Amino acid sequence: MLDLPTSQSQLDALKAPLPEGLKPLLCRCIRHAADQGLADLTHILVIEPGDTEEQIVNAIGFTPLTSRIDGVRLPDWDAISHTAGWYRLLYLVGNVGFAFLVFVQDHPGVLPELLDLCRRGVADDA
Repeated sequence: MLDLPTSQSQLDALKAPLPEGLKPLLCRCIRHAADQGLADLTHILVIEPGDTEEQIVNAIGFTPLTSRIDGVRLPDWDAISHTAGWYRLLYLVGNVGFAFLVFVQDHPGVLPELLDLCRRGVADDA
């Protein structure tokens, strides 16, 4: 898991080895946030094989498996997309522009329930 809560941690991550396909996605998101003046209001989390729901909650304070509003096991992201083997989940928080960007690797070993929600979410948007 890569937990990148600050613009500096995000830039530092780009200098490290990253899983296949992730670097261009992160570059694009980091650049977009900076261009919009939201660099310090964007928390990026990268979920990879072996990461647990507990680790996700410890990093961002909630689980993508449960609605933050009513606790039902349904997704409540604001947007989802799939590119280059990665799902990108966007969670907007409040009115100031803060957002969580959660990248989920579409790979065996990632939480099966999360992958299932992502796959259904992308299919529903198609």
